[in-house]
Amino acid sequence: MTVLLTGGTGFLGLHLIRELLARHDRLTLLARAASPPALPRVARFLRHHGMPDHETRRLPERLRVVDGDVTAPRLGLPEPAFRRLADEADTVWHCAADISLDPAGSAVRTANTNGMRQVLALLDAGERAPRLVHSGSLAVAGAQEDGTVPETLLDGAHGFNSPYEESKFLCELLVHDWCTRRGRSAAVFRLPGLVTATPAYPGRPRGPLDVCTPLIHTMLRTLPEVVGPTGTVRLPGTRPDAVHNYLPVEHVARVMAESLDRAPSTGGMYLQHIAHQEGTPVSALLAAVTRGLGGSPTFVLDPEPPGTEAERTMHRRWVRYLPFMRQRRRYEVTRAAALGLAWPAGRPLDEAYLSSRPT
Repeated sequence: MTVLLTGGTGFLGLHLIRELLARHDRLTLLARAASPPALPRVARFLRHHGMPDHETRRLPERLRVVDGDVTAPRLGLPEPAFRRLADEADTVWHCAADISLDPAGSAVRTANTNGMRQVLALLDAGERAPRLVHSGSLAVAGAQEDGTVPETLLDGAHGFNSPYEESKFLCELLVHDWCTRRGRSAAVFRLPGLVTATPAYPGRPRGPLDVCTPLIHTMLRTLPEVVGPTGTVRLPGTRPDAVHNYLPVEHVARVMAESLDRAPSTGGMYLQHIAHQEGTPVSALLAAVTRGLGGSPTFVLDPEPPGTEAERTMHRRWVRYLPFMRQRRRYEVTRAAALGLAWPAGRPLDEAYLSSRPT
């Protein structure tokens, strides 16, 4: 079986490479030409995660890197190379995405939807009928703040907080339409925020929470007046009971790979949530990040609007993150549970876990 992966040098993609190499003799990775090249980056990750030296030395035999651009026509490849790639593939894992949350970033929407269209064009161009595996996002629920998000195709009725959310929703629609028109098979996994407790190494891709601490540190350094006399920072326009969804990236990659082994592949779009059953309180997340800054200040979630000029400035700077501090929604996890792959009840991703994350 020939397996093709896009986005393999990212935070999730590297863990997927590990899972896929455990299941297949060979893997093809579509990656942008970069310095350092993709193969040494993958090798460094795998060594860090315990791959023996004799297996690492075999990587050039098992992992073929194709330099390309997922957003470009023919994936940025010459026509003969594109045709060969299309003719070889049995399964295509599409993990590449722009995850910027810039509320004005229409380029994110364009990049992600174009990438999806180019991958679908590859799937249609060859002699085989490869199965698609798409790394979706729980963010497709958009601006929905409460209730339970079902494992079904959504209609976007709640609107979206960012072009990123909308782009992931539109990608799902493209996959669903492709499956319907072409009678083809796809698995779409809606993924949570990703964290890891594995020690970092130089050059490791940053996960979503790796971005939080420096942002908060910069905000406190450039806007110290937001800290009140009791050492608290009020976050206006938020909810004290807000919950966000995170899971360890190692668990998510494993569940994706094992679900594909077990899930039906008889045509149509198979849609599965990979989510924590309860979620992580945003207050616990902020407390963990604060602990990483030395324990001060304390952040307070408050639904009232900004009251001072400093709070208004902070509100403007953090506008892209505020929607996550108002959500209380949960996610249906029926399909992962049926496969025996749901995150175990009673295992919270709380302040203690998040505070243990290496940086």
